[in-house]
Amino acid sequence: KFQQKGHLKVLITELETEGFFDTDNASIDWEKERFSELGNQFCGKVFAGHSLPKHFVIRGIMDYRSILSLKDRSQPDAFRFVVGRVCDRWIERCEAFWTETRYHEHACYNIARRPLEQVFGIGRKSEPLEDTVVI
Repeated sequence: KFQQKGHLKVLITELETEGFFDTDNASIDWEKERFSELGNQFCGKVFAGHSLPKHFVIRGIMDYRSILSLKDRSQPDAFRFVVGRVCDRWIERCEAFWTETRYHEHACYNIARRPLEQVFGIGRKSEPLEDTVVI
């Protein structure tokens, strides 16, 4: 476990050196092969056994870097702090998410709209609304 944390710190440091976190720099080559290599290594260490889209891996890298930057906190406390902020941002965005997706029928939207019905299989069967885009 300690060895893995050390390896992840090295990956974060390499990403910093390559300019991965310099998002305001227009001259960064975002298609750089090294970014993919380091991202794949991070994914293999942290998300082994899960096939996640790259944007989730990138979010994980950004969040782990935030955890590492909170040197005045214990790692579990830093984790709770960073994950808590992510959850708060998601909750703040729920209304906009619902507004943007209310006409789409798909399991990923339905779980946000009707979580109890979707998780426990209770309630009415989801019928597409008029003018609904079915994906």
